[in-house]
Amino acid sequence: MIPNKDTFCIAPFQHACLNSKGFINVCCVSKETNKYKYKYHELEKWYNSDTLNKLRSDLINGVQNPTCKTCWAAEVSNKISQRQIYNKHIGKILEKHWNKNFEQNKKLIDVVSNIDYKNINSFDLKLGNLCNLKCIMCGAGSSSQLLAEAKLNPELKEFYGDDDQKNYNWPDSKEFKEWCKTFLGSSIHIKFTGGEPFMNPYLLECLESIPDDQKKKCILQFTTNLTIINNDIIKILSGFKETWISVSIEGIDKVLEYARFGHKWKDLEKNLMLLIKDRLKNLFVSVSHVVQSPTFAGIVDLINYCDKLKIKLEPLFLHSPECFQLSSIKKHIKEEFLNQIKGYKGYNISYVDVVCSFIKKNIEYNPVLAKQCVRRLEITDRVRKNDFKEIIPIDYFI
Repeated sequence: MIPNKDTFCIAPFQHACLNSKGFINVCCVSKETNKYKYKYHELEKWYNSDTLNKLRSDLINGVQNPTCKTCWAAEVSNKISQRQIYNKHIGKILEKHWNKNFEQNKKLIDVVSNIDYKNINSFDLKLGNLCNLKCIMCGAGSSSQLLAEAKLNPELKEFYGDDDQKNYNWPDSKEFKEWCKTFLGSSIHIKFTGGEPFMNPYLLECLESIPDDQKKKCILQFTTNLTIINNDIIKILSGFKETWISVSIEGIDKVLEYARFGHKWKDLEKNLMLLIKDRLKNLFVSVSHVVQSPTFAGIVDLINYCDKLKIKLEPLFLHSPECFQLSSIKKHIKEEFLNQIKGYKGYNISYVDVVCSFIKKNIEYNPVLAKQCVRRLEITDRVRKNDFKEIIPIDYFI
């Protein structure tokens, strides 16, 4: 049976996503009802659960299961969904040759027909919250430093909660190390996020344990703040089929140092140059930029910097905290930005087009969110002895 191409997704058959507390999800955007029921060591039980079996059946038969509502919404808006990305890159299924792909690919038919957790060969691993930075837009679930800062400063708990760090330390365990050896050795795709993935003490050891012949078939992805990189790491990564490194940068110079508190611009530049100086054929570097109000004033400088280095900029649109959304920026400020960037035809034209479109959709000003934004920045600044007005004027907000 050839699955319905409008709903089918390879992820529930060949992919598993671990969140920062070690729970298994279908993917990074899925909304399954048993999202916090199974941990990584219960992979087989999760894979054979009623929830997953129902999801697989629905996606094969053309039913839009609510677990995947993020993808359905994206596709209605003519955006590329995670479902389509997984089908193309994990399943190797091309939309225009859908039937032909399945008819000629016995392995693909077997994966869909014979439900077995051993078919999983793609992983999205959020390795706890271990991180060395306190990014202004981040949460304690992605930064051990933010969680520690909130413990020491009660005024920050309203922003970061009162979680326990031990809930995020599972990647340090011997059990997880053995799990990696068991499941990652035959992978064709592994994505690492965090926290800061290169801080995980077992990461490189785990990658080195993958057989050399399998490395040549496996694609790695990293989302990193690039505080930790060296030639030894690059040498290990170069042994894989491809390595894609997305460097999280919110701006240049003081903008970066404010937004990603604890980082230094000179260190970021040095590490970035180390990555791109030789342009290894199997190493791909891009910049991931969170579009948000506190760093809005630095967008043009970041575009110019990435254009100069011919590095692709990828936008991420912030959802939380709500007060950092672009609605907290005054309308005329956003209109001035659109006029300033109008006519741009540079290296990152696709980034600029997407960001401008997003700004137009969020052009209206919300003074309530603006006041909340300023208040949150001021409280954080008092703790860190910082001043947001050094990177963005207060009259952008109020």
